Amino acid sequence: MKTYRSSFLRPWGSLIHGAGVISLIVAAWFGFLWLVMHSPGRPWRQASWRILIEDPSFAVPAALVAAIGALIVLHKFGSHRGRYSAGARELEIRSGWVWQRTRFLRYADITSIELNEGPLMRLLRTADLEIVASAAPHHVILHGVPAGEVLRRFLLERQESLRELASGKI
Repeated sequence: MKTYRSSFLRPWGSLIHGAGVISLIVAAWFGFLWLVMHSPGRPWRQASWRILIEDPSFAVPAALVAAIGALIVLHKFGSHRGRYSAGARELEIRSGWVWQRTRFLRYADITSIELNEGPLMRLLRTADLEIVASAAPHHVILHGVPAGEVLRRFLLERQESLRELASGKI
């Protein structure tokens, strides 16, 4: 049984992305409150950033966004880490850090395998394998696999040998 692991650096991209989205949402809320405080028709008053941050109308929604966002980011962070074991007849896919999940994909059910590499992934020599299957799970992505082309070829060769065995050509 061959075992592959996702790259150590792969999940950090989702962590940075999630933290950026949460920061933008909190900054937008902060900007909205600043505009409300300085809107035309209201008496202009000097308001420091510290007063605005300590105001419950900013702090409570910002804390809720940060708490809910942290759970979402942890989920995304964990789902992009994985271990993949190629057995005799199926691929075992373990993913998750906080919430762990194990799925099995039979080689006979695989219809196509795509290799996705961005510039940073090529630099790190990793790839995402996108597997489409005819039976559940229908769509599987193996994130950050080192030597992704080697795993792709192995899966295709294994699938072909199982088809030949089933048809009696061997």
